[in-house]
Amino acid sequence: MYPPNQYIENDYSRLLSHIEKSPLASLIYQNTQGDIEICHIPLVLDENKQHLLGHMAANNPLAKQLAKQPLNIKCLFNGADSYVSPNDAEKVYLPTWHYAKLEVKGTAQPISEHSQKREIMAYSVAKFEDKLATQWLLSQVDENELSHSLKYIMVFRIEITEIVGNFKLSQDKASETREEIKQSLYARGDKDSADLIY
Repeated sequence: MYPPNQYIENDYSRLLSHIEKSPLASLIYQNTQGDIEICHIPLVLDENKQHLLGHMAANNPLAKQLAKQPLNIKCLFNGADSYVSPNDAEKVYLPTWHYAKLEVKGTAQPISEHSQKREIMAYSVAKFEDKLATQWLLSQVDENELSHSLKYIMVFRIEITEIVGNFKLSQDKASETREEIKQSLYARGDKDSADLIY
């Protein structure tokens, strides 16, 4: 089986936290010619953690296809990653790579009703602004200007059908070795990668 069982992350709260910390997703879908396409869009979880919400320019090829019908889609969320050297811990004998990756499968569909589009945009902005010391609100935009802008934006929702976490963090090593790796990553300033190790 690949990935090996020890690298499959099943803690649902940890998976959702990963999405919130690394919201820029690579959306993979099949176009009408049968080719695989990729586009990159930040996504947020809705309040019930059952859907992903996003928006894009209406002239994006994905938006044009989505306007015709709902679409099966895969979203890849890439978290921190790092090189691990044998110098990082006594019992690491060969170089390796740590990473935390997440795949979300679901069905995407557009939101066309103006008030819903506005509500989702405001919700998404608030999620990202919440991390800043001084927060900006969508309500600060003139209503006529916002209404005009929303005509050129597709807001969409992805119903989550499956989440698969692939977290390769030396889980096959002893806890003492993992702690050594963690401290080595902290020492070289890679806090995000170090924080992933548990």
